[in-house]
Amino acid sequence: MQGPGGRCHAEIARQHGAILWWKLAFPLPGEPVIWVGAPQAAWSQLGIRVLRAAGKDDPSKARETYLEILRQSLGELSRSAGRRWNREVACSGGAEQSEPPPAAEFHLVETAYLDASVPPLLLAIAGAPQDPNEVSAGKQASPQSKTFDLLMGVELSVSVSFGHVQLPLKDAGSIVELNRMVDEPVEVIVNNCVVARGEVVVIEGNYGVRIHQIMSRQQRLESLP
Repeated sequence: MQGPGGRCHAEIARQHGAILWWKLAFPLPGEPVIWVGAPQAAWSQLGIRVLRAAGKDDPSKARETYLEILRQSLGELSRSAGRRWNREVACSGGAEQSEPPPAAEFHLVETAYLDASVPPLLLAIAGAPQDPNEVSAGKQASPQSKTFDLLMGVELSVSVSFGHVQLPLKDAGSIVELNRMVDEPVEVIVNNCVVARGEVVVIEGNYGVRIHQIMSRQQRLESLP
C-alpha cells in the first residue's frame, strides 16, 4: 500500500474514521519500530466485542480496552524477539503517535468475524532488525533485510484436542467420556482456532499428529469460540 499521504491510507480514514496510531520501538540492532493504526470503526468494534465477551457492555471503555489488547499483543512480540536474540527486550510499552513516517513499510491486517466485517488495521514498520547471528559475527545489516521477519518470529501455542465434554465438579475422578470416537481425527488448535485435523501417531515413544486436512479460512473462522 502507499504511505500515509497515499490514496489507500486516506481512503481508510475517510470511510472508517480517524486512525489511532500506536508506536512501539524495539531496543535491538537496526532499531526496528512498529506502528499499528486502527480507524475508529475498527478499534471501537474490537474493544466492544472483547468487553461483551467479558460480560460487560460499556462502549465508553472500548478505546481503553482496544489499547490494552494492543499493548499485550506487542508485549508478546517483545518477549518473542527477546527469545530470538537471547536477551531481554524491555520495550517502554508504546505510545500514541500522530502517524508513521512516509518511508515506513505499510501493510494491511484483516480481522474477520462471522457476523460482521471489521475495517482493516494498518501496520507500519521502519528499521531493519539484524539477524542475531550476523550481529554476533560483527556483520552489518543487509539493505535487503526483511523487517517483517521480526513478526514471523512470534511464537504461538499449539495444542491437540482429543474431544471435549462438560461435567459437574462432583463427578471429578470418574471416567470422562469424550464426544469423539477413537478412530476420528484429532484437531490441531492454534490461538483457539482449529487449523488442521489428523491422526495421533507414536514416534520413538513420543506422541505426534500426522496432518490429513488443513482447514480453509472459512472453516477456521467457524471454529472460533
